[in-house]
Amino acid sequence: MRDTSRLAVAIGVAVATLCGGASALPRVASTTICGDQLVLTLADRAQIASVSQEATGPLSLHADEAAGLPRNRKTAEELLGVGADVVLMDARGEPKLEEMLTRLGIRVIRLNLSSEFADIEETVMHVAEAFGQRARGLAMVADMRRRRAAVAATVPPGPRPRFVYYRPDGGSAGLNTFVDTAMRASGFDNFQADRGQVGWGTLPLEVLVNDPPDGFVVSFFDTSQSSIRRTFMTHAYLHRLMDEKPVIGVPGKLWPCAGPMVVDAAELLASERVRGMPEERP
Repeated sequence: MRDTSRLAVAIGVAVATLCGGASALPRVASTTICGDQLVLTLADRAQIASVSQEATGPLSLHADEAAGLPRNRKTAEELLGVGADVVLMDARGEPKLEEMLTRLGIRVIRLNLSSEFADIEETVMHVAEAFGQRARGLAMVADMRRRRAAVAATVPPGPRPRFVYYRPDGGSAGLNTFVDTAMRASGFDNFQADRGQVGWGTLPLEVLVNDPPDGFVVSFFDTSQSSIRRTFMTHAYLHRLMDEKPVIGVPGKLWPCAGPMVVDAAELLASERVRGMPEERP
């Protein structure tokens, strides 16, 4: 599905080229993995002044595109030195860097802690317009909506399987998280959300003994020292439950944060549900 996504974005590029005229586009940079994904998909390569140290790492969906680009260590000197006009930063942290960049005349965009697809679309358009790439942003949003509609069309009526989400550190996701949004969009009920959890947190494994889920969604085990088996091995019942129930592994690069790639995660979840949720051991 990524091929069709790139085609749709390519159409946006063509429109942007025709409409852009001769005006110079701003130089853009990112200090965060979340921002990298937007820089690498919305900006022309010639626009990209710098990306974060994580841009070529295992949590970057567009690591190949980041190869060869300058990378920064979140310092004002570096970002000023590469001529950045617009810098994407996380929603929180590094207030002194933001203050310094603003004083130097560099526009800083803090990326929202989005949980809904509409929030992600709004962020895409805000960033695209700051990059001088409105047409490309519109193409990306249209592509996201088309793919979400295709996912929704695969969801059958009636009861939905209730799956529990885990990371290697025992972290889980409740309401108001993009993990919950992706799970529900692809036809699953979120175990944690149904129990009243809001936001990010932890879920003791013992809870599953008294209230077994229909299956598991696990993520970031592909970029962690911990394996699924090691995480659950100390709980004999849960280890058996993992062997009996479907386990869907979502690569961490599909949702290191809220961004267009969350649609990729929803597509993967939906495809696993349609195929009968085969057991996985990422």
